[in-house]
Amino acid sequence: MVDAVGCHLGSFCYAARARRLAKLRAGVIHGGAPNIYEASVYHRYYADYRQHPISDLEIATTSCLRTTIFGDGMVGRPHTHADFVRQITGEIV
Repeated sequence: MVDAVGCHLGSFCYAARARRLAKLRAGVIHGGAPNIYEASVYHRYYADYRQHPISDLEIATTSCLRTTIFGDGMVGRPHTHADFVRQITGEIV
């Protein structure tokens, strides 16, 4: 899984990070933890990457689906309120 997913993630994920996501997922799926917050690697993952692992799994899943299954047919839509967000925060969304 790490090798298959890693090639679609670009700079998002390195092998060690992908392995941790896989361990976290396996811990919950196979009954090692009742939920993601009680998995043994959750707190360490968050401390090391300052990112919620669910968000990282969503990014990984979306990237794989977009590149492997949907190809060029699936493109991101511009944010509905991008101009407003840019005006208020100065950030591009």
